[in-house]
Amino acid sequence: ARLGLLCRSARVLERLDEVTVWLFDKTGTLTDGRTGIVRIDTLGNLIEAETLALASALEAGIEHPIARVLKNAAADAPAAEAVEYVAGFGVTGRVAGKSYRLGSARHVGRDPADDDARCVYLADDERVLARIVLADSIRPHAHEAIVELGADADIALLSGDSMIAVSEVARALGINRYAALQTPEDKLARLRDRQTAGDVVAAVGDGINDAPLLAQSDVSIAMVAGSQLAQASADVVFTGNDLRTLARLPKLARATRVIVRQNLAWAALYNLSALPLAAAGILAPWMAALGMSLSSLVVVGNALRLNRKLADRTERLEPAFVALSAEGLGR
Repeated sequence: ARLGLLCRSARVLERLDEVTVWLFDKTGTLTDGRTGIVRIDTLGNLIEAETLALASALEAGIEHPIARVLKNAAADAPAAEAVEYVAGFGVTGRVAGKSYRLGSARHVGRDPADDDARCVYLADDERVLARIVLADSIRPHAHEAIVELGADADIALLSGDSMIAVSEVARALGINRYAALQTPEDKLARLRDRQTAGDVVAAVGDGINDAPLLAQSDVSIAMVAGSQLAQASADVVFTGNDLRTLARLPKLARATRVIVRQNLAWAALYNLSALPLAAAGILAPWMAALGMSLSSLVVVGNALRLNRKLADRTERLEPAFVALSAEGLGR
């Protein structure tokens, strides 16, 4: 918990040591999710306030970093009806008896190549009414995390955003493999291709779009600020903000496996030697009890070595992970 990682199963640490591919979402994962509205280009008869009110109404029940920005952008939004979320594209709904679409360029019938930034479009049944231009910032230390993970595995960025927006983040982080305009089905297909090729794949995401990817991956990590569906599909929930913690997970997994095996070997050696002596009466009961206590102290002390092995100057790793992995390996 002190690391900002909530692990659902001890088996996760075992699989982390085998990961050969990391697949990352962009918005709210590699970026910090603090998206802001840069400008609003009205293309029809709407004014900016009306655009924000309609966008807020349509996004009212949606869990996504961009949706949170838009639904909080208007102080007084009307009620929307028949709202439907179209994964990877946007939402549709009715406001005051009129149908609207809000989402990507493709969702409103525009060429996505026209985007020069991450844009959300608002359209009715006849035409595009407005373009909302957004921007967000990369998470602190994300580049260092990608470099560290990339030393032992392939890194890929999969996002539903425009090619320009995705390529900018990929370049900033040194990610050579990336794909834009990805629907949940596209992401899932790419994941299965890597698994078919024999890779062990870890996926990191935060939105509803990422839920199928997280459910299918060998190791899944969801951001705590993301959707509940993504968190429900994940093996690990990341509650922190520094992605270097994720990069430390494979090292934690390797060190944990070594220490757990050492502890299991010590326990087996102690029991095989001490129990026969106690049964034969060579050891007095108090001596056997003392020996068991000392053996437990040896196991705990060995587990605490994780603090020295993997902690950096400011953080200490959680020894409780060892107990979790011991439980998993012992089954």
